[in-house]
Amino acid sequence: MSNAFWSDLSAAVFGETVPSYSVQGSGHLPSFYKVSDFVEASVGLAGVALARFCNGDGDQVLVDRRLASLWFDMTLRPDGWDASGLWDAIAGDYQCRDGWIRLHTNAPHHRDAALLV
Repeated sequence: MSNAFWSDLSAAVFGETVPSYSVQGSGHLPSFYKVSDFVEASVGLAGVALARFCNGDGDQVLVDRRLASLWFDMTLRPDGWDASGLWDAIAGDYQCRDGWIRLHTNAPHHRDAALLV
């Protein structure tokens, strides 16, 4: 297992880099950032901490990367604020004289161009 987040997270919690966890499964959340790597290391860290607490040995922790990513994606929500919508208020499908057009106006320059028409 090679996860760039593991050494920093385990050192922050345990005061040292501790032996790692095992990984099964694959995949990642769609993001520019390494969110799935962070999720995998975070779930692994929680598992190692819990195993150490229960039996003093965190060497047998197994993280299912796919399930950890799904849990992270479906359960975590902002605290104290609302996440912005997936689409801009103007974005959508519009009927035209010769068919349909889909406006993607999430980027400010796309929105500005659409509003000029």
